[in-house]
Amino acid sequence: MANGNILFLLAHQDDEYFIAPFIVREKFNGNLINCVYLTDGSGYGIDPQKRDKESLNALSSLGVEEREVIFLGNESGVKDSTAMIHCQIILDGLIQQIGDKRYCRIYCPAWEGGHTDHDAVHLVALAFAKTRNLVNETWQFSMYNAYRVPKLFFRVMYLFDLSQEIQTEVIKFPNEFKFAFLFRFYRSQWKTWIGLSPQSIFKFLFVRRMKIQLASIKKTFHRPHDGSLLYEKRFGIMFDYFMEQTRNFRNYHFDK
Repeated sequence: MANGNILFLLAHQDDEYFIAPFIVREKFNGNLINCVYLTDGSGYGIDPQKRDKESLNALSSLGVEEREVIFLGNESGVKDSTAMIHCQIILDGLIQQIGDKRYCRIYCPAWEGGHTDHDAVHLVALAFAKTRNLVNETWQFSMYNAYRVPKLFFRVMYLFDLSQEIQTEVIKFPNEFKFAFLFRFYRSQWKTWIGLSPQSIFKFLFVRRMKIQLASIKKTFHRPHDGSLLYEKRFGIMFDYFMEQTRNFRNYHFDK
């Protein structure tokens, strides 16, 4: 018998890679899940439907059924890399899609300055959590960031701020191989995964632990970390610009 409903809020089709152990854990524990993608994943001209299929295949290998997956970004028309200017549209669409369905836990990308879509989805996740009294059950997972690394480098799956509560999932044989090579499904993203796969494979095969952290509304009013953020270095998008684009959303939904 299922224990409850679990919500995974994701920015792009392939973000499930970075939270795969917890998807499997929730399924193993008998919970019902929804994986909701909040942008269409159309960056660099990639067909969103192609990316949808890639993620459906990846999730299927983790035991997730197609009926548990929602491609909200396609329905709302929110393009890849535009989430920060559409936070309210995304939230409204999510609330409409979910209806009165009750969840007991939310997972979302970390507030880490890796990609503007990831940080925007973090804001949407916390705003949605407030509507369901789930802020204290909203957990963030790291994808990639530029915390204390030289200009051309980045960290993968690295939680750098340990001030909030942490949970750790120990990855056991043979799941480490399943998780490490899940990127084989993302053929349209092969260039991205050339960069991400070395560190992610190492984390799954040798570290064999994944950490998640309780999200914090208070932290969303501050820079994720000192020094240049990854989206500042890679895409030239300044944090001040991101904050300006999301200011009204944060001020409306959050108290400092």
